[in-house]
Amino acid sequence: MQERATMPAFRASLVVAALATSLLCGCSVSDGPGSFYIDPGRYSVAHCDELARRSKELAEREKLLRNLMEKANEGGGGGAIVGVVAYRSDYETALAEQKQVRRAAAERKCEIAQPYQSDQSIR
Repeated sequence: MQERATMPAFRASLVVAALATSLLCGCSVSDGPGSFYIDPGRYSVAHCDELARRSKELAEREKLLRNLMEKANEGGGGGAIVGVVAYRSDYETALAEQKQVRRAAAERKCEIAQPYQSDQSIR
């Protein structure tokens, strides 16, 4: 009888431990939590023109996701939560992949256009 009472508590503690571990793994990655999902050798054989094209695609993707998160934050109620749940992991992955593309381009001495840090005007 005592064993049945402790099983749900044990399962709950396992779930909490698994969640905490996954969250901490994302924090320990040097390029951010998004790099956890990217193959480190993905661009090891890419040519300069491919790296430049991918860099442009990722910059556009990052801008789109950032705008979607900002729009979700403007909405009332749980907009910020929806923005985080729906877009944040994709945003972090895009940022990490951009770093990887830039690193691969630097190793090959490729010239790729660096996107501006901000597309907002100075007021």
